[in-house]
Amino acid sequence: MPPKVNEPDPDPNVPDPNEHPYAEGVNHFLTGLSNILDDEKTLQAVGTLVNAHADDVKKRSFSFWRNYTTSLIFSLLIYVGIFVLAWNGKISKESTVALLGTLIGYLYGRIQGSKEH
Repeated sequence: MPPKVNEPDPDPNVPDPNEHPYAEGVNHFLTGLSNILDDEKTLQAVGTLVNAHADDVKKRSFSFWRNYTTSLIFSLLIYVGIFVLAWNGKISKESTVALLGTLIGYLYGRIQGSKEH
């Protein structure tokens, strides 16, 4: 086994050819981020933010379901009204089809629009 040769310490100002060019910047960023997260006030602020967001999600969820059920009940009332008017002969068959088609198209478009967001 050949004897080990003492290699000189690499110059810190010369970049290592095997290291990614952004590695030093990423290391500085992660060091700064860890220093920020070590602070107790930062942890409390992040905890407060997470709790506020969780409370907001609960409120939005309740609001969504309330609006959803209200719109369904309203739509059912309109459908029943159209059906009763058509059954009693107050509106023609063509008008019934046009009204029901319009409402079905509106509800379908609303459902498809909510899927995109």
